[in-house]
Parts: sequence; structure tokens; C-alpha cells
Amino acid sequence: MANRRELYGTLSAFLAFFIWGILPFYWKWLETVPAAEILGHRVFWSAILMWITVLVVSRRAVRNAFRDGRALLVAAAAGFLVGANWFIYTYSVVADRIVEASLGYYINPLVSVLLGVVVLRERLTRVQIVAVALATSGVLVLALSYGRVPWISLGLAFSFA
Repeated sequence: MANRRELYGTLSAFLAFFIWGILPFYWKWLETVPAAEILGHRVFWSAILMWITVLVVSRRAVRNAFRDGRALLVAAAAGFLVGANWFIYTYSVVADRIVEASLGYYINPLVSVLLGVVVLRERLTRVQIVAVALATSGVLVLALSYGRVPWISLGLAFSFA
């Protein structure tokens, strides 16, 4: 049973990364369509899919979620950040700024570590500090060689983290 679940997980991860990897080619075909319109479609069709999922899973859980104001606020903030990330990434592909988008996903783990240390008060071991320092230096070299502030990269990194 464990081997079957492991195989299913591996295949699912492969498929997810494959789809994520070919998505820019799809968006490139849509280069005449504004990024905001692509984002609108993604939001609309995601909402339809989630509505169907909610109907299938449980209405009671949804009602309970709507009664918790703090949970709604957190969900709204997360939705805003995901929407911002989708828009920035879609824009970067449509506007031929793929290098900046790629750099953003190199910066993202560093921002996640920073958030873990600052917000969650996690402590890094010496080995982790060295690893983060090496990764940061590599990202800084890439960012400085870009020649200007990589706003798309920073927007992607911070909205995803």
C-alpha cells in the first residue's frame, strides 16, 4: 500500500511540475491577450471549480468557515496575495520578462526562510545559516548582473512566500 501511495505521489508531483513548466508556452500563445484578462479567467474558472468542490465536500464546513471573521480575513489576504502572484507571473510571461520571473522563484525560498525567522521566530543552525548565505550570495550575483531592480522577481518572491 505504501509503495502505491508513493508512486501516486511521485506521479502527481511530476504531472504538477510538468504542467507548471509548460504553462508559460500556453501563455505565450496568448500574448495578444492582456495579463489582466488571463488573470480574470483564472480567477473565474478557479471559483467555479472551488464552488463545485465545496458542493461535493461539505456545506457545513463552509458555513462554519464564514462565521469565523479572522479566518475570512486571513483567507481574503491569502487570496489577494495569490491573485497578485498570478498576475505578476502572467504579466512577466506575456511581457517577455521570463528571466525576472525565474529569478523571483530563486528568491522565494530565501524570503520564506526570512519570514520563518522573523515572524515564526525559528532558529537556524550554523549549517543552515551557511546554506542561506550561499544561496543569498548567488541570488545577489544574479540580481546585480541583471542591471536594474528586479521588481517582478521581488513581487513574485514576496507574494508567493
